[in-house]
Amino acid sequence: MRRVLALLALLQSVVPAVAMAQPAPLPEAVVKMLRMAAARDLQEQTSRYLDAAVSIAADSYPESRGAIQAEAGRLAPAHAPRLAAIISGEVKPGGAPAKKQLSADEKSVPPASKAAEKAAPPKPKGFLPTDHWKGGIELGAAMGSGNVSSQSVATAVNMLNDRKDWRHKVGASFGMIRTDGVTTREAATANYQLDYKWTPRLYNYGLFDYSRDRFGTFRERYLETIGVGYRVLQGETYSLDVEGGAALRQSTPALTMVREDEYGGRVNTVFNWNISENFAINNTGSAFVTDARTSLENTVAMKTKITDRISGKLSFNLKHDTDVPFDTVRTSTETKATLLYSF
Repeated sequence: MRRVLALLALLQSVVPAVAMAQPAPLPEAVVKMLRMAAARDLQEQTSRYLDAAVSIAADSYPESRGAIQAEAGRLAPAHAPRLAAIISGEVKPGGAPAKKQLSADEKSVPPASKAAEKAAPPKPKGFLPTDHWKGGIELGAAMGSGNVSSQSVATAVNMLNDRKDWRHKVGASFGMIRTDGVTTREAATANYQLDYKWTPRLYNYGLFDYSRDRFGTFRERYLETIGVGYRVLQGETYSLDVEGGAALRQSTPALTMVREDEYGGRVNTVFNWNISENFAINNTGSAFVTDARTSLENTVAMKTKITDRISGKLSFNLKHDTDVPFDTVRTSTETKATLLYSF
């Protein structure tokens, strides 16, 4: 009898211990979150979504960390060691150590910016932009008939290649309006800017800009600028760059068709704000100042996402020159509505 009682006491102490050693089952909601994150990573060729998902799951269900690690390792076997380190708390999502001594340059970047940098893949090295281009193509067109027949077209392309030390920006646009078979507007632009980044915020730049307006105050204009740029504001959803430097400009007034050469200073600002996942605002302003003339230009654009690749875009451009040839206007404006395809 005593042996039976002793055996029962032993079983009472062992069974709970064995039960505690068994990993807690993984909730179905967590399994679904991990699978969706892995699918998103596969689609975008990244790993940040599953990194974040396993971190959230491990913090929310610490008793199920073993099951979380097993499921994550099954979904992404190539990243299993890193995912295990994230679940254990040794590494944060994005690959950074849990505790890290920041450099003086890193300390100057706001926390929101650091989080965005962690989520982004590393930037390519080297100067030649043979890959990693991204940008968008715009197209807008309209036709009207009745007492007046009119056709209009507006198209533009903008591309960016942001590398570790270098940044390439390329843009071009074309617009035309015809009324009753007569062209009443025809304008085109092209520009290229090259930046060299000394720090994540400070950079030198060189800009070449060309514009042609068949019916504008100035038939053609060339602009060459070199200077310094600085990212004044950097957040997770917004940024503000301010640039300034010396500039040369060659203008051909439509009235005289005699080229004018000018030397002066140029200031430029670029503000981007992603208000939500589907809505963004961009504002670009510039001022070219000489002893004889000041030229101002500002463009504000609003973008609304329709699909992952296609957005609707509405922009307003204003140009003003303080000194223009006789019988020509100082201020001109243009409003465009286009569809934007992002790549």
